Amino acid sequence: MRIVECGPERAEVVHRLTQAAFGPHAGLDPPSGAGRETLDLVRAELGAGGGAVAALAGRPVGCLRFQAQGRHLHVHRVAVAPGHQRRGIGRALMLWAHGAAARRGLDEVTVGVRIALPGNVAFYRGLGYEVTGEHAHAGYDRPTSVSMRLRLRPAPPSPAAPRSTLSSVAPRFRADHVGSLLRPAGLLHAREAHAQGRVDAGGLRSEEDAAILDVLSEQRRAGVEVFTDGELRRGSWITGFAAAVDGFVPQSLVVEWRGPGGGPEPSTSRSELLGEVVRIVRAEIEALIAQGVAYVQLDAPYYSPFVDAGQRARLRAGGLDPDAAVLEMVQADAAAVRGLAREGLTLGLHVCRGNSRSRWLAEGAFDPIAEPLLATVPVDAFLLEYDAERHGGFEPLRFLPAGRTAVLGLVTTKTPELESRDDLLRRIDEAARFAPPDRLALSPQCGFASVAAGNLLAEDDQWRKLELVVETARAAWG
Repeated sequence: MRIVECGPERAEVVHRLTQAAFGPHAGLDPPSGAGRETLDLVRAELGAGGGAVAALAGRPVGCLRFQAQGRHLHVHRVAVAPGHQRRGIGRALMLWAHGAAARRGLDEVTVGVRIALPGNVAFYRGLGYEVTGEHAHAGYDRPTSVSMRLRLRPAPPSPAAPRSTLSSVAPRFRADHVGSLLRPAGLLHAREAHAQGRVDAGGLRSEEDAAILDVLSEQRRAGVEVFTDGELRRGSWITGFAAAVDGFVPQSLVVEWRGPGGGPEPSTSRSELLGEVVRIVRAEIEALIAQGVAYVQLDAPYYSPFVDAGQRARLRAGGLDPDAAVLEMVQADAAAVRGLAREGLTLGLHVCRGNSRSRWLAEGAFDPIAEPLLATVPVDAFLLEYDAERHGGFEPLRFLPAGRTAVLGLVTTKTPELESRDDLLRRIDEAARFAPPDRLALSPQCGFASVAAGNLLAEDDQWRKLELVVETARAAWG
Protein backbone atom coordinates (compact mmCIF):
# COMPACT_ATOMS: atom_id res chain seq x y z
CA MET A 1 0.00 0.00 0.00
CA ARG A 2 1.21 3.49 -0.87
CA ILE A 3 -0.11 6.69 0.70
CA VAL A 4 0.58 9.98 -1.06
CA GLU A 5 -0.28 13.52 -0.03
CA CYS A 6 -2.54 15.30 -2.50
CA GLY A 7 -4.21 18.61 -3.28
CA PRO A 8 -7.00 19.82 -5.57
CA GLU A 9 -5.59 17.81 -8.48
CA ARG A 10 -6.95 14.60 -6.87
CA ALA A 11 -10.35 16.06 -6.01
CA GLU A 12 -12.26 13.68 -8.28
CA VAL A 13 -10.65 10.62 -6.69
CA VAL A 14 -11.23 11.92 -3.15
CA HIS A 15 -14.84 12.84 -3.95
CA ARG A 16 -15.57 9.42 -5.46
CA LEU A 17 -14.01 7.50 -2.55
CA THR A 18 -15.82 9.63 0.02
CA GLN A 19 -19.21 9.12 -1.63
CA ALA A 20 -18.67 5.36 -1.85
CA ALA A 21 -17.49 5.03 1.76
CA PHE A 22 -20.16 7.22 3.38
CA GLY A 23 -23.04 5.93 1.24
CA PRO A 24 -23.92 3.08 3.65
CA HIS A 25 -24.40 5.70 6.41
CA ALA A 26 -27.14 7.61 4.56
CA GLY A 27 -29.58 6.85 7.39
CA LEU A 28 -27.36 8.30 10.08
CA ASP A 29 -29.09 10.63 12.56
CA PRO A 30 -28.22 13.49 12.21
CA PRO A 31 -27.59 12.92 8.49
CA SER A 32 -23.98 13.00 7.31
CA GLY A 33 -23.01 15.98 5.21
CA ALA A 34 -20.66 13.81 3.14
CA GLY A 35 -23.45 12.74 0.80
CA ARG A 36 -24.23 16.36 -0.09
CA GLU A 37 -20.64 17.37 -0.86
CA THR A 38 -19.99 18.60 -4.38
CA LEU A 39 -16.81 18.12 -6.34
CA ASP A 40 -16.18 21.87 -6.13
CA LEU A 41 -16.42 21.75 -2.32
CA VAL A 42 -13.94 18.87 -2.13
CA ARG A 43 -11.56 20.71 -4.46
CA ALA A 44 -11.79 23.83 -2.32
CA GLU A 45 -11.11 21.90 0.92
CA LEU A 46 -8.07 20.20 -0.58
CA GLY A 47 -6.79 23.58 -1.69
CA ALA A 48 -7.31 25.19 1.71
CA GLY A 49 -5.80 22.28 3.62
CA GLY A 50 -4.73 19.04 2.04
CA GLY A 51 -5.44 15.38 1.73
CA ALA A 52 -3.95 11.93 1.19
CA VAL A 53 -4.87 8.99 -1.02
CA ALA A 54 -4.04 5.35 -0.24
CA ALA A 55 -3.58 2.99 -3.18
CA LEU A 56 -3.16 -0.76 -3.53
CA ALA A 57 -1.45 -1.90 -6.73
CA GLY A 58 -2.04 1.59 -8.12
CA ARG A 59 -5.78 1.56 -7.39
CA PRO A 60 -7.11 4.23 -4.95
CA VAL A 61 -8.81 2.54 -1.98
CA GLY A 62 -8.90 5.22 0.73
CA CYS A 63 -8.43 8.89 1.46
CA LEU A 64 -8.64 11.61 4.08
CA ARG A 65 -8.64 15.38 4.28
CA PHE A 66 -6.90 17.63 6.78
CA GLN A 67 -6.33 21.23 7.75
CA ALA A 68 -3.76 22.77 10.07
CA GLN A 69 -5.51 24.76 12.79
CA GLY A 70 -3.18 26.51 15.20
CA ARG A 71 -0.94 23.89 16.80
CA HIS A 72 -2.96 20.88 15.66
CA LEU A 73 -3.87 19.05 12.47
CA HIS A 74 -7.61 18.42 12.10
CA VAL A 75 -8.41 15.28 10.09
CA HIS A 76 -11.83 14.51 8.66
CA ARG A 77 -13.64 12.50 6.00
CA VAL A 78 -11.47 9.41 6.51
CA ALA A 79 -12.88 7.13 3.82
CA VAL A 80 -12.12 3.54 2.78
CA ALA A 81 -13.77 2.03 -0.29
CA PRO A 82 -16.34 -0.75 0.30
CA GLY A 83 -14.66 -4.10 -0.20
CA HIS A 84 -11.43 -2.82 1.32
CA GLN A 85 -12.69 -1.95 4.80
CA ARG A 86 -11.44 -3.69 7.95
CA ARG A 87 -8.08 -4.34 6.30
CA GLY A 88 -6.04 -1.72 8.15
CA ILE A 89 -6.30 0.98 5.48
CA GLY A 90 -8.03 3.48 7.76
CA ARG A 91 -5.41 2.87 10.43
CA ALA A 92 -2.64 3.33 7.86
CA LEU A 93 -4.16 6.62 6.73
CA MET A 94 -4.33 7.92 10.30
CA LEU A 95 -0.73 6.89 10.98
CA TRP A 96 0.23 8.80 7.85
CA ALA A 97 -1.67 11.82 9.22
CA HIS A 98 0.25 11.56 12.51
CA GLY A 99 3.48 11.70 10.51
CA ALA A 100 2.21 14.63 8.45
CA ALA A 101 1.46 16.56 11.63
CA ALA A 102 4.88 15.74 13.10
CA ARG A 103 6.65 16.88 9.93
CA ARG A 104 4.82 20.18 10.19
CA GLY A 105 5.99 20.59 13.79
CA LEU A 106 2.42 20.38 15.16
CA ASP A 107 1.56 19.18 18.65
CA GLU A 108 -1.73 17.31 18.17
CA VAL A 109 -4.05 15.59 15.73
CA THR A 110 -7.81 16.05 16.21
CA VAL A 111 -10.90 14.37 14.78
CA GLY A 112 -14.65 14.65 15.20
CA VAL A 113 -16.57 11.36 15.62
CA ARG A 114 -20.30 10.58 15.67
CA ILE A 115 -21.59 9.17 18.96
CA ALA A 116 -23.95 7.00 16.90
CA LEU A 117 -20.88 5.17 15.53
CA PRO A 118 -19.28 3.72 18.70
CA GLY A 119 -17.02 1.51 16.62
CA ASN A 120 -15.37 4.62 15.21
CA VAL A 121 -14.86 6.05 18.71
CA ALA A 122 -13.23 2.76 19.74
CA PHE A 123 -11.04 2.84 16.62
CA TYR A 124 -9.57 6.22 17.56
CA ARG A 125 -9.18 5.23 21.20
CA GLY A 126 -7.12 2.29 19.97
CA LEU A 127 -4.82 4.77 18.24
CA GLY A 128 -4.30 6.65 21.49
CA TYR A 129 -6.93 9.39 21.10
CA GLU A 130 -8.84 10.81 24.05
CA VAL A 131 -12.29 12.42 24.09
CA THR A 132 -12.00 16.14 24.78
CA GLY A 133 -15.62 17.31 24.38
CA GLU A 134 -19.18 16.57 23.29
CA HIS A 135 -21.21 18.57 20.78
CA ALA A 136 -24.78 18.72 19.48
CA HIS A 137 -25.72 19.28 15.85
CA ALA A 138 -28.07 22.19 15.14
CA GLY A 139 -31.62 21.32 16.17
CA TYR A 140 -30.62 18.57 18.62
CA ASP A 141 -30.84 18.85 22.39
CA ARG A 142 -28.42 16.00 23.06
CA PRO A 143 -24.76 15.42 22.20
CA THR A 144 -24.36 13.86 18.75
CA SER A 145 -20.58 13.94 18.27
CA VAL A 146 -17.36 14.00 20.24
CA SER A 147 -14.05 15.75 19.69
CA MET A 148 -11.00 13.51 20.09
CA ARG A 149 -7.33 14.38 20.33
CA LEU A 150 -3.97 12.63 20.03
CA ARG A 151 -1.02 14.42 21.60
CA LEU A 152 2.14 14.01 19.54
CA ARG A 153 4.24 15.65 22.23
CA PRO A 154 3.64 16.40 25.91
CA ALA A 155 1.38 19.34 26.75
CA PRO A 156 3.24 22.35 28.19
CA PRO A 157 2.99 22.63 31.98
CA SER A 158 0.24 24.83 33.34
CA PRO A 159 1.30 28.10 34.99
CA ALA A 160 0.26 26.69 38.37
CA ALA A 161 2.34 23.53 37.97
CA PRO A 162 5.56 23.37 40.01
CA ARG A 163 8.67 23.93 37.95
CA SER A 164 10.98 20.97 37.45
CA THR A 165 14.59 21.31 38.51
CA LEU A 166 15.66 19.31 35.44
CA SER A 167 16.50 20.62 32.00
CA SER A 168 13.50 21.36 29.76
CA VAL A 169 15.26 19.76 26.78
CA ALA A 170 16.14 16.07 26.57
CA PRO A 171 19.95 15.78 26.57
CA ARG A 172 21.60 14.83 23.31
CA PHE A 173 24.66 12.64 23.35
CA ARG A 174 26.93 13.34 20.39
CA ALA A 175 28.95 10.18 21.16
CA ASP A 176 26.40 7.45 21.79
CA HIS A 177 26.46 3.67 21.76
CA VAL A 178 24.03 0.78 21.70
CA GLY A 179 25.29 -0.83 24.88
CA SER A 180 26.36 -4.47 24.66
CA LEU A 181 30.08 -5.10 25.20
CA LEU A 182 32.35 -8.08 24.70
CA ARG A 183 32.30 -10.43 27.70
CA PRO A 184 35.75 -10.76 29.31
CA ALA A 185 37.21 -14.26 29.08
CA GLY A 186 37.10 -14.66 32.85
CA LEU A 187 33.37 -13.98 32.92
CA LEU A 188 32.70 -16.46 30.11
CA HIS A 189 34.65 -19.11 32.03
CA ALA A 190 32.72 -18.33 35.22
CA ARG A 191 29.40 -18.64 33.37
CA GLU A 192 30.46 -21.99 31.92
CA ALA A 193 31.51 -23.19 35.40
CA HIS A 194 28.15 -22.07 36.80
CA ALA A 195 26.31 -24.04 34.09
CA GLN A 196 28.34 -27.12 35.08
CA GLY A 197 27.58 -26.64 38.78
CA ARG A 198 31.17 -25.76 39.74
CA VAL A 199 30.34 -22.13 40.66
CA ASP A 200 27.23 -21.14 42.60
CA ALA A 201 24.94 -18.19 41.78
CA GLY A 202 26.68 -15.95 44.30
CA GLY A 203 30.07 -16.67 42.79
CA LEU A 204 28.81 -15.91 39.29
CA ARG A 205 27.24 -12.68 40.55
CA SER A 206 30.56 -11.59 42.04
CA GLU A 207 32.33 -12.23 38.71
CA GLU A 208 29.65 -10.22 36.89
CA ASP A 209 29.91 -7.34 39.36
CA ALA A 210 33.68 -7.14 38.94
CA ALA A 211 33.44 -7.28 35.15
CA ILE A 212 30.78 -4.55 35.08
CA LEU A 213 32.91 -2.24 37.23
CA ASP A 214 35.78 -2.80 34.79
CA VAL A 215 33.73 -1.93 31.68
CA LEU A 216 32.30 1.15 33.40
CA SER A 217 35.84 2.30 34.06
CA GLU A 218 36.82 1.65 30.43
CA GLN A 219 33.82 3.59 29.13
CA ARG A 220 34.79 6.53 31.33
CA ARG A 221 38.37 6.34 30.05
CA ALA A 222 37.12 6.26 26.44
CA GLY A 223 35.19 9.48 27.09
CA VAL A 224 31.67 8.30 26.25
CA GLU A 225 28.78 10.09 27.94
CA VAL A 226 26.46 7.06 27.96
CA PHE A 227 27.34 4.29 30.43
CA THR A 228 25.99 0.74 30.38
CA ASP A 229 26.72 -2.52 32.16
CA GLY A 230 27.53 -3.98 28.74
CA GLU A 231 24.69 -6.51 29.15
CA LEU A 232 27.29 -8.65 30.91
CA ARG A 233 24.64 -10.46 32.98
CA ARG A 234 22.77 -11.57 29.86
CA GLY A 235 23.22 -14.56 27.62
CA SER A 236 21.86 -12.52 24.71
CA TRP A 237 19.99 -9.30 24.00
CA ILE A 238 16.56 -10.96 24.47
CA THR A 239 17.13 -13.31 27.42
CA GLY A 240 16.17 -10.67 29.98
CA PHE A 241 12.71 -10.33 28.46
CA ALA A 242 12.16 -14.07 28.09
CA ALA A 243 13.21 -14.74 31.69
CA ALA A 244 11.11 -11.93 33.17
CA VAL A 245 7.78 -12.69 31.44
CA ASP A 246 5.56 -15.59 32.47
CA GLY A 247 4.15 -17.63 29.58
CA PHE A 248 6.73 -16.51 27.01
CA VAL A 249 6.57 -19.34 24.45
CA PRO A 250 8.70 -19.05 21.29
CA GLN A 251 6.96 -19.72 18.01
CA SER A 252 8.61 -21.23 14.95
CA LEU A 253 10.22 -18.86 12.46
CA VAL A 254 13.38 -19.33 10.42
CA VAL A 255 15.70 -16.39 9.74
CA GLU A 256 18.61 -16.30 7.30
CA TRP A 257 21.84 -14.93 8.77
CA ARG A 258 24.40 -13.34 6.43
CA GLY A 259 28.10 -12.91 6.88
CA PRO A 260 30.62 -15.17 8.68
CA GLY A 261 29.10 -18.63 9.27
CA GLY A 262 25.69 -17.46 8.06
CA GLY A 263 22.72 -19.67 7.28
CA PRO A 264 19.18 -20.49 8.42
CA GLU A 265 18.32 -20.60 12.13
CA PRO A 266 15.00 -20.85 14.02
CA SER A 267 13.77 -17.61 15.55
CA THR A 268 10.62 -16.29 17.21
CA SER A 269 7.45 -14.70 15.82
CA ARG A 270 5.69 -12.24 18.12
CA SER A 271 3.16 -10.60 15.83
CA GLU A 272 0.19 -12.13 17.66
CA LEU A 273 1.63 -11.01 20.99
CA LEU A 274 2.13 -7.41 19.90
CA GLY A 275 -0.47 -5.85 22.17
CA GLU A 276 0.75 -7.73 25.23
CA VAL A 277 4.38 -6.94 24.46
CA VAL A 278 3.57 -3.22 24.16
CA ARG A 279 2.02 -3.23 27.63
CA ILE A 280 4.99 -5.10 29.10
CA VAL A 281 7.58 -2.83 27.47
CA ARG A 282 5.71 0.32 28.47
CA ALA A 283 5.50 -0.86 32.09
CA GLU A 284 9.26 -1.52 32.05
CA ILE A 285 10.00 1.96 30.70
CA GLU A 286 7.74 3.51 33.34
CA ALA A 287 9.58 1.56 36.05
CA LEU A 288 12.96 2.75 34.76
CA ILE A 289 11.76 6.36 34.68
CA ALA A 290 10.47 6.00 38.25
CA GLN A 291 13.95 4.85 39.29
CA GLY A 292 15.51 7.97 37.79
CA VAL A 293 17.07 6.44 34.68
CA ALA A 294 18.00 9.32 32.36
CA TYR A 295 18.34 7.39 29.08
CA VAL A 296 16.08 4.53 27.95
CA GLN A 297 17.02 2.96 24.62
CA LEU A 298 14.73 0.46 22.87
CA ASP A 299 16.13 -2.22 20.57
CA ALA A 300 14.04 -2.66 17.41
CA PRO A 301 15.29 -5.58 15.28
CA TYR A 302 11.82 -6.26 13.88
CA TYR A 303 12.06 -3.51 11.23
CA SER A 304 14.95 -5.22 9.42
CA PRO A 305 12.84 -7.47 7.13
CA PHE A 306 11.06 -4.42 5.76
CA VAL A 307 14.20 -2.79 4.34
CA ASP A 308 15.42 -5.94 2.57
CA ALA A 309 14.03 -6.50 -0.95
CA GLY A 310 14.33 -10.28 -0.74
CA GLN A 311 12.61 -10.49 2.64
CA ARG A 312 9.86 -8.11 1.51
CA ALA A 313 9.21 -10.38 -1.48
CA ARG A 314 8.99 -13.43 0.80
CA LEU A 315 6.57 -11.61 3.09
CA ARG A 316 4.32 -10.75 0.15
CA ALA A 317 4.48 -14.34 -1.09
CA GLY A 318 3.30 -15.40 2.36
CA GLY A 319 0.31 -13.05 2.18
CA LEU A 320 1.67 -10.21 4.35
CA ASP A 321 1.76 -6.64 3.07
CA PRO A 322 5.15 -5.37 4.35
CA ASP A 323 4.09 -1.70 4.22
CA ALA A 324 0.98 -2.40 6.32
CA ALA A 325 3.10 -4.45 8.74
CA VAL A 326 5.54 -1.54 9.15
CA LEU A 327 2.66 0.73 10.10
CA GLU A 328 1.52 -1.82 12.70
CA MET A 329 5.04 -1.96 14.18
CA VAL A 330 5.35 1.82 14.20
CA GLN A 331 2.05 2.17 16.01
CA ALA A 332 3.15 -0.41 18.59
CA ASP A 333 6.40 1.43 19.29
CA ALA A 334 4.54 4.73 19.48
CA ALA A 335 2.08 3.24 21.98
CA ALA A 336 4.96 1.96 24.12
CA VAL A 337 6.45 5.44 24.63
CA ARG A 338 3.67 7.94 23.92
CA GLY A 339 3.19 10.38 26.80
CA LEU A 340 6.27 9.19 28.71
CA ALA A 341 8.55 12.09 27.75
CA ARG A 342 9.96 13.88 30.80
CA GLU A 343 12.36 16.73 31.39
CA GLY A 344 15.87 15.34 31.60
CA LEU A 345 14.92 12.01 30.00
CA THR A 346 16.17 10.78 26.63
CA LEU A 347 14.19 8.08 24.82
CA GLY A 348 16.06 6.32 22.03
CA LEU A 349 15.27 3.59 19.51
CA HIS A 350 17.92 1.49 17.75
CA VAL A 351 16.89 0.00 14.40
CA CYS A 352 18.90 -3.22 14.45
CA ARG A 353 19.63 -5.20 11.28
CA GLY A 354 20.81 -8.32 13.11
CA ASN A 355 24.04 -8.70 15.06
CA SER A 356 25.30 -12.14 16.10
CA ARG A 357 28.91 -13.28 15.78
CA SER A 358 29.50 -10.51 13.17
CA ARG A 359 26.57 -11.73 11.06
CA TRP A 360 23.59 -9.68 9.95
CA LEU A 361 20.04 -10.33 8.79
CA ALA A 362 19.00 -7.53 6.45
CA GLU A 363 20.40 -5.47 3.59
CA GLY A 364 18.85 -2.45 1.96
CA ALA A 365 18.25 1.26 2.43
CA PHE A 366 15.97 2.70 5.11
CA ASP A 367 13.58 4.16 2.51
CA PRO A 368 10.68 1.69 2.99
CA ILE A 369 10.41 2.47 6.72
CA ALA A 370 11.92 5.93 7.16
CA GLU A 371 8.87 8.16 6.80
CA PRO A 372 6.41 6.28 9.05
CA LEU A 373 9.08 5.43 11.62
CA LEU A 374 10.86 8.76 11.98
CA ALA A 375 7.71 10.86 11.80
CA THR A 376 5.51 8.76 14.09
CA VAL A 377 7.44 7.23 16.99
CA PRO A 378 7.88 9.95 19.64
CA VAL A 379 11.45 9.27 20.78
CA ASP A 380 14.31 11.73 21.06
CA ALA A 381 16.91 9.74 19.16
CA PHE A 382 16.91 7.15 16.38
CA LEU A 383 20.08 5.05 16.26
CA LEU A 384 20.50 3.98 12.62
CA GLU A 385 23.02 1.50 11.21
CA TYR A 386 25.16 3.03 8.45
CA ASP A 387 28.45 1.14 8.70
CA ALA A 388 28.31 -0.51 5.25
CA GLU A 389 27.19 0.28 1.71
CA ARG A 390 24.48 -2.37 2.04
CA HIS A 391 22.54 0.05 4.28
CA GLY A 392 21.99 2.63 1.52
CA GLY A 393 22.39 6.40 1.59
CA PHE A 394 21.38 9.17 3.95
CA GLU A 395 18.41 10.43 1.90
CA PRO A 396 15.83 8.96 4.33
CA LEU A 397 17.05 11.42 6.98
CA ARG A 398 14.98 14.09 5.23
CA PHE A 399 11.99 12.67 7.13
CA LEU A 400 13.57 13.40 10.53
CA PRO A 401 11.20 15.76 12.40
CA ALA A 402 12.33 18.85 14.24
CA GLY A 403 13.49 18.15 17.78
CA ARG A 404 14.68 14.59 17.10
CA THR A 405 18.20 13.27 16.59
CA ALA A 406 19.54 10.76 14.09
CA VAL A 407 22.47 8.88 15.62
CA LEU A 408 24.62 7.67 12.73
CA GLY A 409 25.97 4.17 13.33
CA LEU A 410 29.05 4.64 11.14
CA VAL A 411 31.60 2.64 13.17
CA THR A 412 31.17 -1.10 12.68
CA THR A 413 31.20 -3.56 15.57
CA LYS A 414 31.46 -6.53 13.20
CA THR A 415 35.14 -6.29 12.22
CA PRO A 416 38.34 -5.22 14.03
CA GLU A 417 39.54 -2.74 11.38
CA LEU A 418 39.51 0.82 12.72
CA GLU A 419 37.77 3.41 10.59
CA SER A 420 39.44 6.66 9.52
CA ARG A 421 38.33 9.74 11.43
CA ASP A 422 38.48 11.78 8.22
CA ASP A 423 36.20 9.29 6.47
CA LEU A 424 33.73 9.46 9.35
CA LEU A 425 33.71 13.27 9.25
CA ARG A 426 33.12 13.16 5.50
CA ARG A 427 30.16 10.84 5.97
CA ILE A 428 28.72 13.09 8.68
CA ASP A 429 28.93 15.96 6.20
CA GLU A 430 27.08 13.81 3.64
CA ALA A 431 24.31 13.11 6.16
CA ALA A 432 24.09 16.85 6.91
CA ARG A 433 22.81 17.39 3.37
CA PHE A 434 19.55 15.76 4.45
CA ALA A 435 19.25 16.65 8.16
CA PRO A 436 20.64 19.66 10.06
CA PRO A 437 24.04 18.86 11.63
CA ASP A 438 22.80 19.90 15.09
CA ARG A 439 20.31 17.00 14.89
CA LEU A 440 22.97 14.39 14.18
CA ALA A 441 25.17 12.30 16.46
CA LEU A 442 27.58 9.37 16.12
CA SER A 443 27.77 5.80 17.46
CA PRO A 444 28.88 2.28 16.60
CA GLN A 445 26.33 0.63 14.33
CA CYS A 446 25.21 -1.87 16.99
CA GLY A 447 26.45 -3.51 20.17
CA PHE A 448 29.70 -5.44 20.28
CA ALA A 449 28.12 -8.56 21.76
CA SER A 450 24.39 -9.00 21.19
CA VAL A 451 25.06 -12.61 22.26
CA ALA A 452 27.51 -13.65 24.97
CA ALA A 453 30.02 -15.11 22.49
CA GLY A 454 30.36 -11.64 20.96
CA ASN A 455 31.39 -10.38 17.53
CA LEU A 456 34.65 -11.35 15.83
CA LEU A 457 36.99 -8.73 17.27
CA ALA A 458 39.05 -8.26 20.43
CA GLU A 459 38.31 -6.17 23.52
CA ASP A 460 41.10 -3.77 22.59
CA ASP A 461 39.46 -3.27 19.18
CA GLN A 462 36.18 -2.51 20.93
CA TRP A 463 37.66 0.20 23.14
CA ARG A 464 39.60 1.78 20.25
CA LYS A 465 36.35 2.04 18.30
CA LEU A 466 34.54 3.72 21.20
CA GLU A 467 37.45 6.12 21.59
CA LEU A 468 37.21 6.91 17.87
CA VAL A 469 33.49 7.66 18.21
CA VAL A 470 34.25 10.16 20.98
CA GLU A 471 37.18 11.80 19.12
CA THR A 472 35.16 12.14 15.91
CA ALA A 473 32.13 13.54 17.71
CA ARG A 474 34.29 16.20 19.35
CA ALA A 475 35.82 17.09 15.98
CA ALA A 476 32.38 17.32 14.34
CA TRP A 477 30.43 19.16 17.03
CA GLY A 478 32.95 20.47 19.52
